Amino acid sequence: MSGLSNLFEEWRAAITLEARNSSKSELILTAVVYDSPDVYSQPHPIDSMQRYLNWIIVDPTVYSTPDRSGKFTAAPSALYDPTNNLVNSADNGIGAPANGPAISSDGVMEYKEIKDYIERFKAHVIYNSTYVVNYCSVETDWIAFDDVEAIRAKVYYAKEKGLLGYNLWPISLDSNWVLSQAAALQDAITISPEDNKSGQNKWPHRFLVIILPITAAFMLLLGLVIYFWWMRKPKSKAAAGDFNGNSPTLILYSLADIETATDKFSIENKLGEGGYGPVYKGVLQDGLEVAVKKLSKTSIQGFEEFKNEPKISDFGMARIFTKDGMEANTERIVGTYGYAPPEYVKKGIYSTKSDVYSFGVLLLQIISGKRVSTLYGENDNLSLLEYAYELWKDGKGMEFMDPSLDDTYSPCTLIRCLHVALLCVQKIPVERPSVLEVSWMLRNEATNLMIPNMPGFTEKNDEDVRYDSTTSNLELGSVNDMTESSLEAR
Repeated sequence: MSGLSNLFEEWRAAITLEARNSSKSELILTAVVYDSPDVYSQPHPIDSMQRYLNWIIVDPTVYSTPDRSGKFTAAPSALYDPTNNLVNSADNGIGAPANGPAISSDGVMEYKEIKDYIERFKAHVIYNSTYVVNYCSVETDWIAFDDVEAIRAKVYYAKEKGLLGYNLWPISLDSNWVLSQAAALQDAITISPEDNKSGQNKWPHRFLVIILPITAAFMLLLGLVIYFWWMRKPKSKAAAGDFNGNSPTLILYSLADIETATDKFSIENKLGEGGYGPVYKGVLQDGLEVAVKKLSKTSIQGFEEFKNEPKISDFGMARIFTKDGMEANTERIVGTYGYAPPEYVKKGIYSTKSDVYSFGVLLLQIISGKRVSTLYGENDNLSLLEYAYELWKDGKGMEFMDPSLDDTYSPCTLIRCLHVALLCVQKIPVERPSVLEVSWMLRNEATNLMIPNMPGFTEKNDEDVRYDSTTSNLELGSVNDMTESSLEAR
C-alpha cells in the first residue's frame, strides 16, 4: 500500500499549493474505505490516512435490512428494498411479523415503481422519524423506502453533525427528480456553527432563545396592564365627559341646566331605562322638550359608545376608529335595533360601512314616511327593508314612497334614492358603497348603479355574516418518466 500512501501525500501537497496560489481555502480530501482492516489482503495505510486525509467514510459493504430472511419488517439501510409479506395486515408497523418478500420474487422495488404502486392502490404513506423511513401497506404487502421526509432528515443530520463527506447512492427512477430536489433544497439550508456544537455548548444559546422572548412578552403585557389601568383611572369632574372633540356644531348644556330641565332627574320625569341607564323627559328654558339619557354607574356600556349614543341610530360609531382602521369590535353590543348592521348585532364587528347601513335605513324611512319597527306587505310579515326591496324588484318602487313627497324639481328622484338606500343596507359590508360613493350617486343622476342583493336581516337571507376568501392552489411542473441505467447498491 506504499503507492496509496504516496498518492495521499501528493494530493495533499497539490491541494496546499493550489490554496496558496489562489488565496482560497483548501479543498477537503476524503476517501471511502472498507470496514475490514485489509484491502485485497493488504493493510490500510493508516498513518498516511491520518496525516493527509480530512475525512474517512467507512463502507460497510452490505446495504440491506437487518433480516434478509424477511421474517419481520424493517427500515432499509439505503433508499429502498425489500418489500415484505405481512403475517397480519392489521399489524403493519416497523418490526411486524412477515414471511418473506412481497410483490416480486426478490422483494426489490425501485422508487418510481413504489410511487406508481402507491398511486394505483391509493396507499397511505407513513413517515417514522425514529427509524427515518417512509413505509406503507396494502393488505399484506408492506413497503419501506426513503421518500422526501427521510431524504431531508438524512441530509440535515449530515449538516448538523458537520460531516465533511458521506457516501451517496444515485437514485434511479427518481420520478421528476423529487428526491434529488428535496436533498438539494435541504442542503441549501444554512446551519449555523452554534448548531453543530455539543449539547453542553448549545445550552446557553437555547436558554437565551427561550428566556428572552418570554421576558419580552411579560414586559409587554405588564406595560399594557399599566397603560389600560392608567387610561381607566377616574379623572376629575372637569375632565370627565370631554365632549369638546371634533363636533363644532354640538350644543353643550351644563349639568345645572339639565337638572333644571328634568327637575333634578325626578322620578315623575323618568321615561324608561336602557342599557346605559335611565332616560328622563326635560324642558329647556326656551320650551324645547328633550330626552336626557343618564349614564348609570352600573352600566356595562363604555363612555365612547355613550358619546355616540345621541346620534340617529348610533351614527358615528366609526368615530372610534383610528385613522387607518378598517374594522374593530366594541365587545359590547350597543345601538338601536333596526339601524345597526347585521355584522355588529351578531358579532359586535363595526367598520366604516356600519354608518352607511344606518344611513340606508334612515333614507328608506325618509322617502317612505314609515317606521322601521313595523311589519309591512300583504301578510304583514315583511320588515321595512324587505318591503322596500320586494317593491323595487317588482318595479313598484313608487308604492313605497310617501305620497306627500314630490321629486319633480329634485336633482335626485325618489326611485334613485330607494336604489341607493338598498345598496347601503346590503348584508355583507364590502358590498355597501362608501360615504363618498353614496354622496356621488345621490348628486349625479346619470351614474349607473349596481343591482342590490337581498338586504340584511331578512327571513330569506338571515344567516351569519360571511367574509368570503378564495385560496388558489396551483401545482406547476411536469413528470419526467425517462429511465436511466445505473449501478445499484445491491
